[in-house]
Amino acid sequence: MIYRKAEKQDAAALLDFTKIVGGETDFLLMDAGGIGLSVQEEEAMLEQMAHSDKGAMWVALDGSEIVAVTQCSAAGRRPRVAHRASIAVSVKKSHWRKGIASHMMQIMIDWAKEKGFEKMELEVNAENTAAIALYHKFGFAEFGRYPQFMKYEDGRYGDALYMIKELKESVM
Repeated sequence: MIYRKAEKQDAAALLDFTKIVGGETDFLLMDAGGIGLSVQEEEAMLEQMAHSDKGAMWVALDGSEIVAVTQCSAAGRRPRVAHRASIAVSVKKSHWRKGIASHMMQIMIDWAKEKGFEKMELEVNAENTAAIALYHKFGFAEFGRYPQFMKYEDGRYGDALYMIKELKESVM
């Protein structure tokens, strides 16, 4: 497995990846339609991210195939929330439970600490027990539940859990 920062030339493959993983599970915000960006829009986002301290995207490659993506970015642009980083991870179903998400979480936690973020946050489908266990393993704690966070095509709803991790060493 090769882990590296996503690059502009990954744009088309990343968009294809979002369609694949979106169609494999109801746990993600996207469905089989992906994220709805054009290749040019994805390229522009990757180019901007390459020159920013406020966001990063990494890919896991099995050969030349993107099998996982993680993205971490500042939770907002305003100074009062600039200490928070938001993270998301997605892995192709064929590569679940192989330690890839754990490796990518560690990459992003290290990146966020290096960039000076104090807190890391995420949203996770409340039924995604494997992801919740992974986040607990990395020290994330639940701090809220959002009922009916997602609405599926068939009319069902899914709740989300909000989770947070302190990155800054506490001073006692």
